Amino acid sequence: MRLLEGHLADILDLAYSPDGRTLATGSADGTLRLWNLASGACQRGAAPSQGATVTDVAFVQGGQSVAGVRVDPWQGRRVVLWNAVGGRERKPLPIHKTSSAIHGRPLSPELASGLAAQPHGDLLAAGGGLGVKVWDARRCQLRVPFYGHTCRVGCVAFSADGRWLASGGADGAVHLWDVAAGGVLRTTWQHQHTVDAVRFAPDGRTIAALCDGVVRFWDVAARRVCGGFTEPDTAVRCLAFSPDGRAILTGEEAGTVSLRDATTGMVHLAFDWGLGPVRKVAVSADGMTAAACAGRTAVVWDLDL
Repeated sequence: MRLLEGHLADILDLAYSPDGRTLATGSADGTLRLWNLASGACQRGAAPSQGATVTDVAFVQGGQSVAGVRVDPWQGRRVVLWNAVGGRERKPLPIHKTSSAIHGRPLSPELASGLAAQPHGDLLAAGGGLGVKVWDARRCQLRVPFYGHTCRVGCVAFSADGRWLASGGADGAVHLWDVAAGGVLRTTWQHQHTVDAVRFAPDGRTIAALCDGVVRFWDVAARRVCGGFTEPDTAVRCLAFSPDGRAILTGEEAGTVSLRDATTGMVHLAFDWGLGPVRKVAVSADGMTAAACAGRTAVVWDLDL
């Protein structure tokens, strides 16, 4: 087990590089940091932006770039790209097809929330108000947004093959978008409360949706509920599938990280480092390690799935 410490405020998100050698963390201190997992050292970091926070992070373009949602008092929420080697910041991705703004400030109060990178591709997605914004990260171009939600979109996820995109919103809806068809809405699943997270199982057949501490599984082909779990004393805050899809990692309000059976939700192993509520969890592509963040600390430990 290794503790990664150095942020001056809470870590809000983390992500593994595709090769599993680097962990990116975004923080309320306005910085994005890249950690060498072999040594535990912070090898690179983006310079802080005054008054800003970095709320979401993802590796894109096969790990060549790191994307982050940066929130600052002047420009609101923006998606910014950094070079994974050197940490040099590139220009923010465009948020409108045209330069519509008032006094240099974007028209939409909800520019980007949640972040997902297309595996083995160049697309990047984020919630944008009532829709989903999709960019070509290589060309730094905004594609046609996907609209269908009636309230703010807060989470997005790509399927492993990059064809499908799931989005969850404050309207309680999970939408399934056909990216290959240009963003056609294929189906909608409805929940009673805000959807806090969505994740595809590695085989793409199931979507896990986290809503009010309850995890529900949806069968993509049959378009129906196919399982889920809830524990009255355990409020789940975040989740991640194992690479084989047989296990799911959950981070909980009580500060526990649980390794569960992805079908029944039964806990096989539980970890608690006494760091407080767990905000995000992630599993490396090879299933050998996992990472979680709580407060100002990220934890990486051997999982060996």
